[in-house]
Amino acid sequence: EVKHLLNTGLSPKSPGLTTMGYQQISKYLFGEMTLDTAIARIKIAHHRLVRRQNAWFKETDSRIRWVTPDDNGKREAELELESFLPNNWTYTPASLK
Repeated sequence: EVKHLLNTGLSPKSPGLTTMGYQQISKYLFGEMTLDTAIARIKIAHHRLVRRQNAWFKETDSRIRWVTPDDNGKREAELELESFLPNNWTYTPASLK
């Protein structure tokens, strides 16, 4: 995906390509780091994001509707989306892919 985006003429400094994962893979593709280094840096960046999210999103925050990562949680999330989205927007699982 990163290679395709770069081949379309996007700059590695484009906002979309400076996000986690894209930035590191771009540097790998330009020979600025090895694939192993890129993967390691993606893992570090992901870990940092998870830590920040744990600080931002508290389980006790009543504004957040937490769901479990199983089939029941999936259905709960679908129902939440259906109640949240405007009436003129039709929700289908495929529309989120």
